[in-house]
Amino acid sequence: MSDSQNNTEMQELEPVRILTLEDESGAKLPVEVVVEIEQDGEVYVLLTPAEPLVMVLREDKNDEDAALEALDSDEFQAVKKHIHDALIQHNVSINVKGEEFVLVGEPEESFYAECDVMEIEEADGAAEYLVLVEVDDGSARYLVVMPIEPALYPGLLTSDSEARLLSDAELEKVESLFSEVLSEWAEADEEDEEA
Repeated sequence: MSDSQNNTEMQELEPVRILTLEDESGAKLPVEVVVEIEQDGEVYVLLTPAEPLVMVLREDKNDEDAALEALDSDEFQAVKKHIHDALIQHNVSINVKGEEFVLVGEPEESFYAECDVMEIEEADGAAEYLVLVEVDDGSARYLVVMPIEPALYPGLLTSDSEARLLSDAELEKVESLFSEVLSEWAEADEEDEEA
């Protein structure tokens, strides 16, 4: 064995665990388990969408003071073809699942690296989004954006393949445990970046 092989640590990747999350409205979303914590005989999980969620935003070109507006699934139908044509060249498209927009397909690795980043003000502060594509129809500009930090949903396992969202009272019981795990991950990421 060469020295480089001796010095290389081999790490096995854990298999991705996909569950179905049922939200308050009864809608089902495929999700990936990010964190799993057992406490008091219950298994609590932090979940993220298994397929990337995106937003489609509209900017009115005739009103400079107008804020960006998120389209709903009905409004999206009017510009669906234009957005599809812009995305398909990157091997991706948008599927509408209920009121969610899901990015599907396998883009080349360079696709995300070439995207611009924009900050969007939200109720709990500003968040950064990748601008995947822009489409202009003359009167409005449409942006397909994806959060840089994916959504995390706190849940409770109800079976080996299903989970439900936590109530506020349930979340209070385990929120500090989730925060602790996420903090440890952030510290490990910082150490990896420094190395």
